[in-house]
Amino acid sequence: MRAVIDEQTDRFFVLNLDRRAPVRTLGIGAPPVDPPVFFIT
Repeated sequence: MRAVIDEQTDRFFVLNLDRRAPVRTLGIGAPPVDPPVFFIT
């Protein structure tokens, strides 16, 4: 991560989740949509 994160301005946090906890969802998920354009730089 040191190659990607700037220690002066960025933050990185690892969160350990309990796999036994129930999954809670809100609403209905929608698949991502890519726009019909692309960029060349």
